[in-house]
Amino acid sequence: MIVYKINFLPSLSDEDGTLMEAIANSAELEIFETDAVKDLIDYKWSAYASSIHILGFLFHLSYILELLQYLNITFLWDWDPVLNADRDDIIDVRPHTMYLWVICVLLLYPLGYDGNQLYKQGRLYWNDPWNYIDILNIGLGYANVALQLWSPWAFASKLCYIFVLLICLIKLFFFLRIFMALSQIVTMMKAVVLDLQVFLLFFFTLICMGSLAFDVLAANNAPEYRKIGPFLGQIIYVLRLSLGDFHFAPFTGSESSAGQQNLFWLAWFIMVVLCSLVFLNFIIAEVCNSYQTVKDNIDSLIYKERAGLISEAEDIMTPNAKRHKYKFPKYLITREVDI
Repeated sequence: MIVYKINFLPSLSDEDGTLMEAIANSAELEIFETDAVKDLIDYKWSAYASSIHILGFLFHLSYILELLQYLNITFLWDWDPVLNADRDDIIDVRPHTMYLWVICVLLLYPLGYDGNQLYKQGRLYWNDPWNYIDILNIGLGYANVALQLWSPWAFASKLCYIFVLLICLIKLFFFLRIFMALSQIVTMMKAVVLDLQVFLLFFFTLICMGSLAFDVLAANNAPEYRKIGPFLGQIIYVLRLSLGDFHFAPFTGSESSAGQQNLFWLAWFIMVVLCSLVFLNFIIAEVCNSYQTVKDNIDSLIYKERAGLISEAEDIMTPNAKRHKYKFPKYLITREVDI
């Protein structure tokens, strides 16, 4: 005889959306190991939240594909009027503006999505750091279209395009969380980056102080740093030094005295030991530790991320949609085999 255990979850209608918001903001990962919370999240995700985020993912994926197609026909074809001004066989062709108008249309969905969130949440909208990424995605997206219509080969246009692609990458990582297989990787990356904030601050401080020590010995006037100046060039030089890219020309010229060269080698040895051999290995060890910590709690973290996605989906739903009997039933009854 099979014996079933019945789980009874009342009051799932939750028209104000506070239930999932409270679960998503909980710092206690243990609650995501309980069957009741997992069943609740799984039901809400399959009932309505997954379809909302998959629609957003499709719009964002189409947006990226349009950016790549426009990039291909604009920057990879050999008819740049600046680089080919002396050629007579180049026809004066302007970029296909059709792709730019399609990009504008694809940006209407995130504009309406975040506009709806801003209208319903008010000032609370600005408390979520992810919302600033969404604003940059929309604002830079439309600014990029305007700059491309003005002049695709101008420096400002190319700079804006690069930032748009970086923001698109971050948004793509956000949408990849909706797939269970990819959510593990994205969750691990997010947790590891958050854990390394303090260590990266110490590493950057060490780089800056090392560059000041080299500034005392000699200015770094290497040709590759002529556009940014010797101060920033020295910081980049020490960063490259910490990564194993050794370059000695700026400090070992014939005009340097023997004592100054000895000081350079002493400073070089200290920076290599501290940055390359000690601190980078320390960061790698911390990454491994954070990775193992996240791996031990990966299921709970994935459910926590999914609860946040459900809460976000509920924010944009209308009050009538929240009265839907299937999506927001008053009770949820599950059963499992009781061994």
